[in-house]
Amino acid sequence: MLLQKNSKAYVLENLEEITKVMGQFADEVDKECRFPIEAINKMKEYHLLGAYIPTDFGGLGCSIEELVQIAKLLGKYCASSAMIWAMHQIQLICLVHHHEENEAVKKYLTKAADYQYLIASITSEVGTGGDISRSICGIEWKEEYSKLSKKASVISYGKYADAYLVTARKGINASETDQLLVLCERTNIISEQTTEWDTLGMRGTCSPGFNIEAIFPNDFVLNLPFKDIAIQSMVPVTHILWAAVWYGVAEAALEKARNMHKRNYKQHLKAGLATSTNYDLVDLQNKLSLFKNNLQIHTHKYQEISKNLDSKSNELYEIDYSLEINTLKITSSEIALEIVQKSLFICGILGYLNNTPSSLGRSIRDIMSSIVMINNDRLYATNSSLLLLLK
Repeated sequence: MLLQKNSKAYVLENLEEITKVMGQFADEVDKECRFPIEAINKMKEYHLLGAYIPTDFGGLGCSIEELVQIAKLLGKYCASSAMIWAMHQIQLICLVHHHEENEAVKKYLTKAADYQYLIASITSEVGTGGDISRSICGIEWKEEYSKLSKKASVISYGKYADAYLVTARKGINASETDQLLVLCERTNIISEQTTEWDTLGMRGTCSPGFNIEAIFPNDFVLNLPFKDIAIQSMVPVTHILWAAVWYGVAEAALEKARNMHKRNYKQHLKAGLATSTNYDLVDLQNKLSLFKNNLQIHTHKYQEISKNLDSKSNELYEIDYSLEINTLKITSSEIALEIVQKSLFICGILGYLNNTPSSLGRSIRDIMSSIVMINNDRLYATNSSLLLLLK
């Protein structure tokens, strides 16, 4: 059966074309600390940036479970490119779930699918301590077009995005937690870069800070309070898709460890030496299986719950769910880090060197980001407080 080009089936069957390019440029992107333009352009060519946009709007119409499978695969080849794609999908999910029949946003989604726009998030802000549930900047309402000014501490792939979802107070006199989410197009933003992006890992995400001034049509402001958007979509999907990328990084590292074990086994047999069980390798394989199953359970659960987001009585507002989804992020990051680190121990000096097929230096540095992206300490503190409220 001949598949229609850029249909979901066609794209999913040809993901290897994208991963080839990701793998080809991953080391260069890391060394030069530059945006992975080749990988993103290949994604655009195959319309992968529109993965979550419904087919009615010209997108691929992927489910959350399909996004997770894609993110896991992309994460094996270039963590930075995979994370950019995942973060972009999170923004699309917020727009798709919460446009509330806003015609302007629906038309934008159609354009985003057609032109393969890349959308970034501007939720962090200087002065809030990384707390995205508070904003200092506020919307300055005008008759048709309004504006906002924000000092963003980081904007991932900020220079390269076509649009941004920005959190801001409902008005300049509103409280810090009375927030709305605003769609701002790059053509209507003045930005000044305020910091440099020279990091240990995830170097290709290019996430320095910016001061921005944005003008936007009033119907580009989502009506639902940001608190609800965060609970219903942004927070759970962020933890799920980030975990999927980390899974890909961990799986690729473990594959290198398994290959090293096979080579060592064959060399021992050839030399007539006794072979022994590699308990560390078995333990890591067990942990990866647990990681996979845990991610699958949470992904399926969210996909089912998200079919009825209009009901505020759904599970997403319950303490139990908050504990579970926060724990998914904590455990996924910690298990992924352990798998990559111990894979390095198994690969030994060939994993430590940067110029061998077993090299794991980039993987180690990239996966270290998992424990500081929404710092695990903060989530432990949040869960500790939630446990006090649990009946």
